[in-house]
Amino acid sequence: MNQQQAKILKRLLLKTFKILLIVLLLAGGCEEIFRRRIGGWAGSYPFAETWEMYAREDKVIQAIKAVKEENAYLKPPEDSSYRNEYWYFIDFYYRDTKQVIKTWVRADADSATTTLAFVFLSDPANKEEDKFINRDYWYFANRREINKFEKQILEKIENKLYGR
Repeated sequence: MNQQQAKILKRLLLKTFKILLIVLLLAGGCEEIFRRRIGGWAGSYPFAETWEMYAREDKVIQAIKAVKEENAYLKPPEDSSYRNEYWYFIDFYYRDTKQVIKTWVRADADSATTTLAFVFLSDPANKEEDKFINRDYWYFANRREINKFEKQILEKIENKLYGR
């Protein structure tokens, strides 16, 4: 292979790499737009991150109340937990970031399972800063918030509920 052919091959590989990079960035961007905009059309809480709890709703609520009693730092300064006809809304608190975590639970159709949903994070000082999970965060920040919720709150609820 002579020097001219090597230059042509190098340009071709560089052009191929650039095209591949652009395609990957566009695909990732389209996926993120779909997740945050198009993926949120259905239901009252289309962006909520949900978990299935294999227990009746009243048992899950008891476990949540017990976790909040045992871990007082999870109680928000002004707790606005309440029940409506379909959901039981529960607030938690992150002391480090001073954010209120808005969640809800509801019994599933078979009543042997209950859905727990992480809906959004709220800044009590600035209600304009409410950030919905799976909508207002980009992918890595979203994963970080979900992992934080799982480690600081969900694991405690499951331990109380399932006796781990």
